[in-house]
Amino acid sequence: PLGLIHPVSEVGHLDKGAIRLTVNGEVKQDADLTELIWPVADVIAFLSTLYRIEPGDLIYTGTPAGVGAVVEGDVVTVTIEGLEPTEVTIGPKAAD
Repeated sequence: PLGLIHPVSEVGHLDKGAIRLTVNGEVKQDADLTELIWPVADVIAFLSTLYRIEPGDLIYTGTPAGVGAVVEGDVVTVTIEGLEPTEVTIGPKAAD
């Protein structure tokens, strides 16, 4: 799942701030944007030398320690300081 896409013109360049993921209220991941190997602006600058980056494009950079399985019914909440939280409930597995 993805949260809302926020234009830089509205939220600024996020280079620091807490990133937290909880499952059923239990903290599973807790980090800060300052812990990224490369700042977000550097990632965008580098990738834009290789590809044309356009509004709405998504860049995945990895995730903090604490990744784990979730099961049907789990409520997963992601917060990034300065942005609205994203919450999803894990639904049943799709039929094959």
